Formats: sequence, C-alpha cells, structure tokens
Amino acid sequence: MNILLIGGCGYIGGFLYPRLLSIGASVTICDLLKRGNPSGSPVLECDYAQLDISFLERFDTVLWFAGHSSVGESVLYPSQAVQNNCLNLFSFAKRLPIKTRLIYASTGSLYSTTGDFTTPAREDSLVSIPSQNAYDVSKFAFDYLASHFLAGCYGLRIMSLYTTSRSRRAGEKACLLSMT
Repeated sequence: MNILLIGGCGYIGGFLYPRLLSIGASVTICDLLKRGNPSGSPVLECDYAQLDISFLERFDTVLWFAGHSSVGESVLYPSQAVQNNCLNLFSFAKRLPIKTRLIYASTGSLYSTTGDFTTPAREDSLVSIPSQNAYDVSKFAFDYLASHFLAGCYGLRIMSLYTTSRSRRAGEKACLLSMT
C-alpha cells in the first residue's frame, strides 16, 4: 500500500507514521512543518494543495490530518480555516485519481451532544448548521461537500476529551475515532 500522509508531523500523523511503516506500508509525509519534525521523519515540505496530479497518481490512499489544529487557531484566522479545511481540501480531493481513497480528519464535536459519549456520532444527529466558530463551520462544509460530491472519501470523526490528569502535556487529548 502506498500512502500519502498529509500532516504527518502533527499529533495524529506522528502517531500513525511508525504504525503504518510497521505493517509494511510505503508512506510519504507531506507537511508544512509548522510544529517542526519531532520524529525526524523524511518529509516533503510543501503545501498539500499545490501537489501535482502526476505526483498524486502513485498513491492508493491519502490520509489528511492537515486542518487547523484547534478551534482557537481557527477563531484567530477564520478565513484561513475555511480556505484550508474546506476549499483547498475539496479542490485537492477532486484532483485525486478515482482509485485513490481519501480519509480526512473531520470532527466529532459537530455530531454529538454535551456529555453523551455512549452513542456513536452520526451525521443525522446534526440539528443545524454550526455557526459558533470557523473550525466547526469549515469541517461541516467539507463533510457536506464530501458526502454529496466526492467518491472514495471517508470522514474520520475525531473527538477530543480533555482530562484532568497530570500528563506531560497540559490538556492532553484522548481521541475517540469512528469512520463514516
């Protein structure tokens, strides 16, 4: 399997990279290195939105974890959040070969209710279009576009749980994942 891991030096991508290698996958990381390269992995340092179509043809799967990393960053830069998390990602997905799967980081916060973590998140549980912040709006917009206009595209629902434990990383996140 030949995988393009976009955002491979971030929190989730950095976790996935060695595991993908351990199962024999060939992995190419594309990352802007805004947070550096803590693992020292080989990286194609560029904007994923600028990757050439002929380059993309060699990949069976693209894993996209290159959204704005937080609601806070999206609030500070709302136009950039919408551009990256929705418009650029949609344009990128349209350029992928038909055979290539795109698995992208969505967000569980759009599809759940406060305190109810026993029921898996579902698209039809969304009552209204979110308006609270650019992060949620951009993720919702791409989810909608992907489900109606893209084939071979899968949203990975990622939900953050903030714990009170004394971890080495303040506010460390535990992730619940579900595929739709």
